[in-house]
Amino acid sequence: MDSTPTTIWQLSQTLKDAMPISKTQLERVLGTKLVDGNTNEYVQFWKNSAGSAVQLEDGIEVSRIDLRIHRTYRDRVSLGLYIQGKCISLQEVRARYPDMQLRYPPRPGITFTGYAVDTPWGEMNFSISNEEPRCLVSVGFGTNP
Repeated sequence: MDSTPTTIWQLSQTLKDAMPISKTQLERVLGTKLVDGNTNEYVQFWKNSAGSAVQLEDGIEVSRIDLRIHRTYRDRVSLGLYIQGKCISLQEVRARYPDMQLRYPPRPGITFTGYAVDTPWGEMNFSISNEEPRCLVSVGFGTNP
């Protein structure tokens, strides 16, 4: 994590390599501070503050960051990056992650279709909008319990 990622693909790889990631590591990678979210007795929630989106050089904006770290088992981490800007198609994601599998098929009333790639520490998730244009709307990382 020596250099700041400039594309969504560099960012995804950096985060994949860093899992399970800490709040401090994530702040360093993204170049932004995270604030306390809706914390409970089991999970510490962190998010970016309003108006603190992360702009990448490839035209992607990380508009919302959702980091969840289990209070007792610190290696249980869930991270969601919600993106907007340039449209990244399912085909582009599949070209980068050919072993990606459908996990959440399209359903009435659900706004996205979910795909996942298994990793040694858990899985990476990709959500594609069910509405036109069908673009990548989030990238997620979740460690196994």
